[in-house]
Parts: sequence; structure tokens; C-alpha cells
Amino acid sequence: MKKYLYNIFMLAAVAVAFVSCEKENTPVDGTFTLTVDASKEGTKGTKQLSLDGSTLNATWAAGEQVKVYNGDTLLGTLTPQTTGSAHTKLSGTLEGTIAVGDVLTLKFLSPDYGSQDGTLAYIAANCDYAVATVTVSGFSGDATKTIKTTGHANFVNQQAIVKFSLKNTSNADISATQLVVNDGATDYTINPASAASEIYVAIPGFSGQTVRLTATVGSVGYTYEKSGATFTNGQYYEITVKMTGPYPLLSTATTADYGKVVCAAGHLHDAKTAVPAGCTAVGILGKVTSTGHGLILALHDATSQTFDNIFSWAWPTYAGTRLRVLPDDAARGKQLKSYTALGATAVSNWAVAPKSDYEEIFTNLGSTARYWDGQPYDSNVNDYITTGVGGTALYSQSRYWSAAWYNDYRAWYFYKDYWGYDLNRVTYSVRPVLGF
Repeated sequence: MKKYLYNIFMLAAVAVAFVSCEKENTPVDGTFTLTVDASKEGTKGTKQLSLDGSTLNATWAAGEQVKVYNGDTLLGTLTPQTTGSAHTKLSGTLEGTIAVGDVLTLKFLSPDYGSQDGTLAYIAANCDYAVATVTVSGFSGDATKTIKTTGHANFVNQQAIVKFSLKNTSNADISATQLVVNDGATDYTINPASAASEIYVAIPGFSGQTVRLTATVGSVGYTYEKSGATFTNGQYYEITVKMTGPYPLLSTATTADYGKVVCAAGHLHDAKTAVPAGCTAVGILGKVTSTGHGLILALHDATSQTFDNIFSWAWPTYAGTRLRVLPDDAARGKQLKSYTALGATAVSNWAVAPKSDYEEIFTNLGSTARYWDGQPYDSNVNDYITTGVGGTALYSQSRYWSAAWYNDYRAWYFYKDYWGYDLNRVTYSVRPVLGF
């Protein structure tokens, strides 16, 4: 009998605990107030930044707003009750559905990295992104419920801040009018209000990436590349970079630059020479118009295509001409990387040009071959493609499509010493260009 009563008692206790737990975790709808201790200490990069030696200090400022989310649902905002230090109480009113055990995410959010001016002040006002979490432990009150939480909100920054000190190979300062930082996937363009050799940059963290810096100084540029670089969110770095250059820029190219090698950093290098360490050769400058736009001939072939395929591709205008842009990686082949910009100069990505543009490129690169129906290429053109930069010569046994019709069923192609035309369904080689 005692054992039976004991079991009844234990079952009742478990049932009461279960009901209590179920009730405690039942979602509650309504209006809530939330006050939580918050810290920016150690985040190294939020608003009201100040630099003390090599330590980047962050304090709460008047008017700042912290958004509160339950999952993906925005509940409201909190504001600091005291300012001027790394610690404060955040307080505000929330609306929505909350249950005990919910993890609320607090976001101090203004991640605009696209138009930086190289100063801490700009980063503080426009590039801040810090996140903290708190767990709901209970409620008090009736009409407007006060949320109880465990722990405090320790904000962790979601980007690194870097001070780049720019030097040339002689260790003299480079006062840049623009700095482009590429983290292997994204370009971050910094435009100082006046030329500067020390530039602050906010950049989302990454690990083991190749970082490329391109500095513009008037009409010339400098480049720097570092592989295996890591920037950790919430950290501050001071880095001195010795940049190679100066080099002419693609953005200032003229007809005098025909045949020069164009690199991924947007620089021009002497024709028929290897590009310096830290630069990636992209193509040969083949055309420049009076408006400063032009065409760059690829160092390698793309994947062979029918003209029917080519005619189906997007058709934007670059350098005063309409290009057929290769649609995907498969069309570009193994040796052609995808591009949307070279340095600070926007480009079309690889495309097939009309007949007249290939003729103009071949003429500008010194072709002496002649044919009654158009200007083909010769060994002078291939010398630019192959010498120093390791490009693949236009193959003398291949026919290459242009993006021009001959008639309703045929299109123009070029061969080593003449132009011809063939049926649209035939597969020929493709030597693409970049428009800029």
C-alpha cells in the first residue's frame, strides 16, 4: 500500500511539473517592456569610435536604436538609457508573441560598406553591425508585461576594421584618391575626401582568402596582393602594405596603349611583358573610343558554340557596339575567369563582338594580312597574346564566330587570313572580349 501511494504521489508530482512547464512556455501575445544590461566592450568597432594607441574603443551614443527579433520577426527597438561608455541599459517597448525560453536577437545594424571615405567617423555612422542575444526567463506585470532575461547583451561586431598604411616599394607614402579592397569575392571601394596614405576600412570578416588592394593616384595605380589572409569580426588591424607600381590605369587608356596587357587590378602593363607579381593578366587592350570606352581581347578561347547559341545571349552596348555576353561558366571555359570590374572600371564580362570590332582590334594590334571582305589576324596579333603573358594563340586551323549576321541563315566568322560566313547551326571557336 505504501509503495502504491508513493507511486501515485510521484505521478501527480510529475503531472504538476509538466503542466507547470507547459504553462510557463506557452507563447504570450501582447505588449512588453524589455530592459537589459548591454555592453560594447571588446567589440572594437561600433558607433562613437575613438582610437587610443592601437585600441579601438566603442561607446554608446544618444539616439542609437537596437532592433529586437524573435526568430525572423521584428518585435521593436531598444535605446540606450545612458551614453558615453561601453556599458548601458537598453530599454524599449516590444509588440508580438514571446514565450519563456525564446532567444531574442538584438541587432545594432547599419552595414553600408559600399561608399566608405576611409575615416573612422564614416565607419561609425554607416558601417556598424553588432549582434547580441538574450534568453527570456519569465514575465511580470499584467497589461504591459516586463520581460525577464538571463545574462546580459554582449554585442559582438560583425566586421573587422583595418587601417591600411599605403607605401611604395621605396617605403614612401602613397596618397591615394581611391582604394579598392577585394576579399576574393567582393570589391569594397573607398573614396577619401582628399588624398590619403592612411585609410580605415570596414570589411566583413573572412578566413584564408586572397586580398587584393588597388590604389589610384591621379592617372596611375598601385597594386598589392596577399594570399591566405584572415580578418576576424570584431577585431581591429593596422597593416602597412608595400604596393607595386605606378602603372597606367585602364580608366585612362588611350589609343597609344593598344597592345598593352590589362590586369585584374585595372592596370595597364607594357605589351609583350609579364605582369608583376600580385597582378593577374586578363587580356590585351585592342580598342579605345574617344569616350574612353573600349574592348579587351581575351588571352584564351571560350567554349565553342553555334551561332544560334550566341544569338540568344544578352546584348548590351559597350564601346559604342553591341556585344553578345557569354551566359555562364560553362560557356567561358576553364581558363577565363568571370569579371564584372577590373579595378574600379566596370566591364561587360566575356562576350562575342561584331565583325567590325574584331577587324578593328586586329588592325590596332598590327595585323598586315588583307582580305577583300574584312581584316583578319596574323602572327603580329598572336605575338601580343602569347609573348610574356602566356596566352593561347588564335589557332590557325580554327574558325571563330563573330556576333554579326551575314544573312538570315548565315553569320560571319574569321579565319587566320580571311573572313567567311557559314550556317548558324555550325559549331565554331569563340575568342571573346571584355567591354569597358
